[in-house]
Amino acid sequence: MKQVHDSHLSFSLIVETENLASCNPSEIEHLFDSLLNQTKKITEANEVIIGDNGLMPPEIMARMQELIPNLKRIDIKRELTYYQAKNLLANSATGDIIVFCDSDCTYTTEWLEAILDSFTIKPDADVIGGETVIEVKNAYTLAMGLNYMLHRQPSSPELTPIKFYYLNNVAFRREFFSKNPIPDHLKIFRGTCSVHSRVMRNQGVKIWRNAKARAYHLPPQNLWYYILRFLLMGHDNYWLDRFLTTPLEPNVVEEAKVEKPLLQQSVKEVKASSTHQRLSLNQRLTRRIHYLTKQFSVYSEEYNITNTQLILAVPIVIFTQGLVTLGRLITQFNSLFSEEPHWLYRFAVLLD
Repeated sequence: MKQVHDSHLSFSLIVETENLASCNPSEIEHLFDSLLNQTKKITEANEVIIGDNGLMPPEIMARMQELIPNLKRIDIKRELTYYQAKNLLANSATGDIIVFCDSDCTYTTEWLEAILDSFTIKPDADVIGGETVIEVKNAYTLAMGLNYMLHRQPSSPELTPIKFYYLNNVAFRREFFSKNPIPDHLKIFRGTCSVHSRVMRNQGVKIWRNAKARAYHLPPQNLWYYILRFLLMGHDNYWLDRFLTTPLEPNVVEEAKVEKPLLQQSVKEVKASSTHQRLSLNQRLTRRIHYLTKQFSVYSEEYNITNTQLILAVPIVIFTQGLVTLGRLITQFNSLFSEEPHWLYRFAVLLD
C-alpha cells in the first residue's frame, strides 16, 4: 500500500482508563511505552487526552506528564461507562483526526502513522479502523483469541471496507464524529461499536480497515473477570442480535447524519425482531463452529500453533462458549419480566 504523508493533517489522541478496572492498573504503562515508540511521534498531536477516573497509578501519570508535554488530563466520574467516557473526551479534541486507543492494549510502532496515512490514501474517508488481535503465546491466549469479540479478518496490504470498527483502534474525522457520536445510552457492556457502525453504514458511510495499524489486546487477566466478561458477552449478544436485525427506517437528519429511529427505540420495540431465536439448535451450533473455524484459520496463518496448544485450547473454548450461552439464556429469561436489560448488566459496573 502506497504511503502518503500529509503534514497538514492534525490529530488528537484519546486514552481511556475504564479498562484498568479489569487488569493491573500498571498495564497502562505498557500502553504508553508503545505510544512513545511510534514512528509518528505522539508529541506532534494537538493533544494527547487522557481521562483520569482515579484508576491510573499517580506515579505513572506523573511520568507521562513529564514525557508527553502535550498531555491533557481530564478528570472523569468513575460511574461513566466506557462509551460515555469516550464521547466526553472527544469533546476536548481539537485535531482534524480523533484517534482512539485503550488502556489495556499496546500498539505496533507504525500503528499511528498507518492509521493517519489512511486518511490521505482515502481522502473521502470519515472512519478508519485498525486490526486488533490477542497475541497467541499459549493455549489460553489461543482460546481467548478464538472466543473474544475481536473478529479477525484475513490480512490485506490494502485498505479494505469493513462492517464495523473497534473503539480500541479507530480514528474519525473530528467534524464527522461530533455530528455522529457513539450511542452511549444503550444498556450493553460492549458492542455498541457494531450498532454505531450499522447506523453509519445505513447513511452510506464507508468504514475502512488498515491491517498495518495493529493493536494487541490483553486477554482476561483473572478468573472473576473472565467469568463475568463472557456472561456479559452473552447478555450483549442477546440485545445486539435485536439491534442489528431491526429494519432501519430511511429517516435521516441531514445536518447531523444521525439515524433517529434505531437509536431512540426502546429495547421493548426491538426485542421481537431477532432472527437468532428462529434458528434451530443445530443451526446455531453450525454457525458458531463455522465462525470459530474461520477465526482459527486467520490466527494459524500468523502464529505457529502447536497441536498441544490446540488440544488444550479446545476445552477452554467449549467452557467459554458455555458461559456466553448461559449469559444469553439468563438475559432471555430476564426479558420475559422487564422491558430493559438489567440483571447481568448491573454487574458491568464491576468491570468498567
